[in-house]
Parts: sequence; C-alpha cells; structure tokens
Amino acid sequence: MYYTKEVNLSSLLLYKNISSDYLPLQKKYRSHFEIIASMLEVARNNGGVVASSFLRHSGMSYRLLRKYLDYLTETGFIKMNIKEGKVLYRVSVKGLAFLRQYYILQEMLIE
Repeated sequence: MYYTKEVNLSSLLLYKNISSDYLPLQKKYRSHFEIIASMLEVARNNGGVVASSFLRHSGMSYRLLRKYLDYLTETGFIKMNIKEGKVLYRVSVKGLAFLRQYYILQEMLIE
C-alpha cells in the first residue's frame, strides 16, 4: 500500500535539531542521493544561487558540480534562470518533492 504523508520540511529539520544551513557535505564519501539532496538544499534560496554557491557548500570539484547541475536541470529538479547577466539556479517543485521524500526515508532509517 502506498501513501504519502505531508511533511513540513522545516519542522522535520527542527525535530532532528538540524539547522537548515547544515548540510552533510563534509563527509568524505557521499551517495548519489546525498549529493543531490545537498545541492537541492543549497538551491532552496528564494532568489536563486550561482554555481559558486554550490562549490562553496559542497566541497566538490567544478567538473563534478557541472555533471550534477546538468543532471538536475535535465531532470527538472533545478530550474535555471538568467538574471542581470548571472545564471541562477533555483529548486523546482519536483526538486522539493524529492527533498520531502528523501527526508521521510531518512527519518524512517534513523528510527
């Protein structure tokens, strides 16, 4: 049986005593899903973020960052806009849905 539970992302982060600024990015080895979730967290900034913001928060190489940004824009998890000559990345509704499900699964595994 499949059901969805509406989860407020902010309250889940507060419940786990995790700041929304905290991203589990300093770990040496991360799964594909952890990298995607951390990039989507960075892109949750309302006005959008530039690629250097991902580099600052992720600790990954520019080449790997480009690979993930291309993948996330192709799948529709991140939307790309050009504003004042800068390329800005913003998480999409589909990306937010992924984050919601990611945190639900993470919660289930931690319990």
